[in-house]
Amino acid sequence: MVASSPAAMLGKYELVRRIGQGGMSEVFLARARSIGGFERLVVIKRLLPKLAADAAFVRMFLDEARIAAQLHHGNIVQVHDVDSADGAVFYAMEYLRGHDLHHISAALRASARPFPLDQAIAIALASCAGLHYAHQLTDAGGELLGLVHRDVSPHNIVVTFDGGVKIIDFGIAKIAGARTETQSGTVRGKVRYMSPEQVLAQPLDGRSDIFATAIVLYELVTGVRLFDLGDYDALHAIVYTDAAPASSVMPGVPRELERILARGLARDRAARYPSALEMQLELQTLARERGLDVSGLALAHFMASVFPEEASQTTRPVLETLRVDTGLWALGAEDESDLGLDGETTAAARPGALETHTLPQPAPATARRRWPLVIAGLCAVAAVAAIAWWQLAPAARPPAAAIVAPAAPPPPPAKPAPVTAAPASPASPAPIVEAHPAAAPPRTRATATVTAGKRKPSKPAPVPAPEKPAPPRAHDPDELMPY
Repeated sequence: MVASSPAAMLGKYELVRRIGQGGMSEVFLARARSIGGFERLVVIKRLLPKLAADAAFVRMFLDEARIAAQLHHGNIVQVHDVDSADGAVFYAMEYLRGHDLHHISAALRASARPFPLDQAIAIALASCAGLHYAHQLTDAGGELLGLVHRDVSPHNIVVTFDGGVKIIDFGIAKIAGARTETQSGTVRGKVRYMSPEQVLAQPLDGRSDIFATAIVLYELVTGVRLFDLGDYDALHAIVYTDAAPASSVMPGVPRELERILARGLARDRAARYPSALEMQLELQTLARERGLDVSGLALAHFMASVFPEEASQTTRPVLETLRVDTGLWALGAEDESDLGLDGETTAAARPGALETHTLPQPAPATARRRWPLVIAGLCAVAAVAAIAWWQLAPAARPPAAAIVAPAAPPPPPAKPAPVTAAPASPASPAPIVEAHPAAAPPRTRATATVTAGKRKPSKPAPVPAPEKPAPPRAHDPDELMPY
């Protein structure tokens, strides 16, 4: 069976593509179909075929599935089904569309943006809520299960595009009464997010997850990895070194938040918060006093600002956007989650190397909005061309005399009134008297100059001739005078 083929089936699930692989299992994006057109995306986690014949690994995998199936909380990924097919054991989980904190932080660093304090607190609040639920989980008889995640890290906290926060991968979580135990003396989890007692392979309780949660929040607030060292040096620092105050790394960190981080990062577990709920309550008080917006809506807006193209696709049917290079995130891309000090190795597949099955996409909204701009631009070009033609080609325009508004015909010519000559004064110039316009011939205005008893008509004012003179024509008495 070709794992990445979209036609490959695993029981009733159609495998779309493989997301990742760990030391014990591999993870697929799959599609569940049923009658009436029912269709839903899920994530399949399957025990590796080479381990399916080992009874010990099968029991361990089923313990993992049993643990995950008991968790029903809004901040923990949900398990829908546990089954086996073709000799493989697997379980189906909730499909999430978003990014884990590791990818979100990387995107912010690439754009030189800090992680907003509001969103960092919101993510920590949701993580504490999910962890407290898991820590307080009981069996059917009311006995505390003593569940500890043991791998709280940026890779295992996912923020969805609708503003949700989910803790994923309880695959190495440990229940006190689990039928299979981790081999004695081994440590599993990401080295830089372990608690001191986890490094020392001591018995764990919920306070170990609190220490890891405080590391995640510290890194979101400061933008610096707390134990950015080699594996051995990081383990030594976790056990023997107190974390530097957050304000010394990032000036401006609120004093109350610095105190919360210091308590959560206490190397002595007795000095830490006794429960994730206690840490959650103090973070909630901090948010309320400082007026921080820790709502899911604010978190959704934040995700849209970091991944605008991917967030805009949330309104489309998810089956139309099955692309590796977008924000489609499915649970189980373990990426070191099975890499520990017990010698296990991880071969996590990178998204770029996986097979992609892209369905036809509708035209982007920006392209549809571009047509009105194109039409407006063409109209503007046409208007400019018309104005240029009007200014640069006067010969092609009709004469000004022909472009007049219709008016009443002029009155018939009348005889001019006699003009009595007045003696001219040598000290003053001769007056100029304008004759009645009706006495003038068409297209001219004549003036009469009175000098010493004589009336001498002045020369008519010339009319500018057009560049290409029209042939002479007889005067039409119905023709109007130009303005």
